[in-house]
Amino acid sequence: MKKKAIRDRRTAIKQAMVEEEKRSTNSMLQIHNQWRSIMRSAKLKEQREDIDWLSKKHVHQVEVKDRVIGLYQMQMDESEAQYHAAQIKHLTMLDILIDLHHLGTMKMEEQFSEQLKSLEDSFVTERKLMTTGTEKQKKELKDIIAAMREEAEEIISERKQYFESSREELKSKNIVEYNMLKLSLEAGLEELERRIDHTHQSYLATTEANTVSFKNLVAKDEVVSRVIEQRMRNLIQLHEKLSYWRVRMINQGFVLHKNSRLQTPNNNKEWDTTNKKVKDEKEYLLSHYIHLKRLLDRIQHHEHNYLKEVSKNVLEAKNILLQKLTAVQRVQIMARRVARLETEHEKIFPFDPLHCSAIPLVPGVVLEQELDGDALVKRAERKNELGVGFLLKPGLLEAEPKAPAAEIGNKRFHWASWAVSDAGDEVEEINCMINFDKRFNKVKLDTLAIQMERNRLSKENTKLANGLRNYLNSATIPEHIKKQHNILVFLGEEDNLKPKQTLCYLFQAVHKKLKSPRMKPPPVYRPPPVKTPTYVEEF
Repeated sequence: MKKKAIRDRRTAIKQAMVEEEKRSTNSMLQIHNQWRSIMRSAKLKEQREDIDWLSKKHVHQVEVKDRVIGLYQMQMDESEAQYHAAQIKHLTMLDILIDLHHLGTMKMEEQFSEQLKSLEDSFVTERKLMTTGTEKQKKELKDIIAAMREEAEEIISERKQYFESSREELKSKNIVEYNMLKLSLEAGLEELERRIDHTHQSYLATTEANTVSFKNLVAKDEVVSRVIEQRMRNLIQLHEKLSYWRVRMINQGFVLHKNSRLQTPNNNKEWDTTNKKVKDEKEYLLSHYIHLKRLLDRIQHHEHNYLKEVSKNVLEAKNILLQKLTAVQRVQIMARRVARLETEHEKIFPFDPLHCSAIPLVPGVVLEQELDGDALVKRAERKNELGVGFLLKPGLLEAEPKAPAAEIGNKRFHWASWAVSDAGDEVEEINCMINFDKRFNKVKLDTLAIQMERNRLSKENTKLANGLRNYLNSATIPEHIKKQHNILVFLGEEDNLKPKQTLCYLFQAVHKKLKSPRMKPPPVYRPPPVKTPTYVEEF
């Protein structure tokens, strides 16, 4: 009874605890709801107060910004007014400067016209002086040439006599020496011929048997090699036939077992697997073909663009060379015209200007001064050092003409035209053709480099063609491909080649070499002919 009462109490306490928990949860929910409503009302009051304060603050900020905008507008109006005033001043200053520039140009034109008149007058006077001087020099040079010819003829006659006497002496000496050498060499040759005959006979006696056996072995080797080649070809043909019949049997639905019996497949699973394999192979081959076709299209497009660039570069180079050729022709024409205007002194001594020449001149009709004896001796010694004094007589020498003392600006006076660099400095006559030589050498080096590269590429092409020919000669090729035109299958016949069919039978040759069953060659890809421009051919 006590145990039962204890159990009842326990159950009652548990039920009371459960009910108390339920009541506590309900009361907590009610408390939370009331607290939320109180918090919401308090939060609403705070937010309303904050909204009023924020609205007042916003109105104040708007007023401040309006004031700042007004100030900026005032400053902008002032700056625009200042800008207009400055622009007007600038334009007036420009007008003043333009007027000053016009005045300056007018003055410069007047100065230029005055200088031009003075230069023309000086040129006329110089031309008269030069013409009179050239006439005098012609007479003097004719006298010099006559004296030189007489002396040269005397020297030539003396040297001819000396040469003939020395030649006869040398001939006699050489004949004696030649006969002695001939006798000694003939004796040596006879001894050498005897030794060679003796050694040759001994060699033939020892090696005759070996040569006969070697020839027999070579003939046998040729026969055996031919037999081996024929048998290898027969064996390869048998292998091809065997692979062909295996593929045909598999396609017709027969299976070849180890015990060499043929059985037809009864299940559809085998047909499904075979069809799936065939489809997979077909898809793989199609994707591979598409990939190769795209690659070939890319290569063709790239080469076509490269050919366009090369043709453009060639056209540009051709135009540049034509421009240079016209410039050179103009230079040649100007050189011919300048050669007509050259003085006699410049023609004879082109690198020795007249005003700084060390070569003496023959006197004219009027002599301003006669040189003393000491001066003549010194001048003659100096000319002997230069190698010219032996042609002139000391009585015919006179003082060299001096250049006029007046110089135009800081430039040196010249009797004739001279070359000038890009910077305006004077260039010596030896260095006048440096730029032309540099360009000529550059073009020459470029042509040599192109020729070397062309030779290298031709060697590489021949090497690759020989390798491909050897590779294809080792492979077996069917008769219907041999009869067709194919650039990749070279069989020693010139009629078998066509330059335009470069990639026609590539896939056929690869397919026949691999000998893979159930593989069909893809359609033949023929590249379109590329039209080469005319100007490339002309170049």
